[in-house]
Amino acid sequence: MLKRLRTLRHILTVQKDLQRLAELKLALLQRKEMELQKEQERLLAYLDENHAYTGNYAKMIASRLQSLAAQEQKTAVEKQQQAERAIEYLRRVGQAQHVVDAAAEISRRIEERKELDATIEAEVNRKQASLR
Repeated sequence: MLKRLRTLRHILTVQKDLQRLAELKLALLQRKEMELQKEQERLLAYLDENHAYTGNYAKMIASRLQSLAAQEQKTAVEKQQQAERAIEYLRRVGQAQHVVDAAAEISRRIEERKELDATIEAEVNRKQASLR
């Protein structure tokens, strides 16, 4: 039973690591999304400052804004998928924790039973020895 408990605890540790990794990836995607938004805001603010632009320069800024918007949309989808993965890993951690707790309780009961049996046997042996 102890070997099984160690194995289950190892599984729990792995599940926790996977969950932390999923949360880290989610945080990186959120940071990327914020950076893309800041870049879009910077370009829009630059356009609003009434600079004299050549036609090609304005096209280049507009093209960059479109590219940033597409990247932001793609990142938003990735972020949603990663959030779902993080929730799934969190659920798995909870399940693994439940299994480990149940196995630990069973192991504790087995040990208590062994101790009780040993105590009873020692007492029986002591009484038998005193009767002789």
